[in-house]
Parts: sequence; C-alpha cells; structure tokens
Amino acid sequence: MNVVDEDVSVDGRVLVTFSDGSFAAICSNSIIYYINKKYYDEILYEDGSGKVDYTYAGTQLFFFAMWPTWKEATNHYGKGIEPYAAYVETSIEEFKKSSWGGCYEANTYKGLYCTKLIQLNGWKIPKDYPLKF
Repeated sequence: MNVVDEDVSVDGRVLVTFSDGSFAAICSNSIIYYINKKYYDEILYEDGSGKVDYTYAGTQLFFFAMWPTWKEATNHYGKGIEPYAAYVETSIEEFKKSSWGGCYEANTYKGLYCTKLIQLNGWKIPKDYPLKF
C-alpha cells in the first residue's frame, strides 16, 4: 500500500490515504478501512471529527481491532491487528447472525463482523455473503 497523504483528525485519529484511493482512520486500538476515501469525507462533522456510518459497514468500510492483552476478547487476545470480532466465538454462522454486530442488513450495527466473516472464508467474499455491494 502506497501512502500518499497522512493527517491527524481533530478527534485524534491518524488518517492515511493510499494511492488506490482507499483510506484508513486509525486510533489506539482500532482501524476503520474505507475502500474509497469519499465514504469517510461524507460523514465528517462540521468540526472535522468523524463518525461511523454503518450504512457502509461490510461493503465500503471494514473494521479491525487490536486488543492483545484483553483476555475477554478471545478473538483478539494475544494477537496483533485482527478483523473486529469482540464478544463472538469463531463460528461463521455466529458472525452472520449475532444480534449485536452480525453481518446482516437488518442489524443496527450491521457490518461490524463482516471483516471477520471474510477472513474466515480465506479473505474471499463468500457466495452467500449477507450484504449486497
């Protein structure tokens, strides 16, 4: 990934733009990766701080986390940067159907677990992927 721009947001996130137009907002324990910077630009508050628009989660933006010392986060404990997967075991079906962050359209936080679902499928979008691009 070729970095073409770096900045720091008013809320302290490191903002990185890549040559392919993708973008990452990085804080101390998480990364939100946007396949296109325009999706980040669309959700900025007037003061320049960002928010997450879950409308794009799992299709245009993807969540990663790093909690190597948090034992309760079993999918993250003892690891580096991983797809966000807190509070859920490692079953593909559980990542699709979790009531909190499952990868399905009707979920309020849809898309939180979609990155993990793709990872569990060998970094390929499954044929039965629950969200449409």
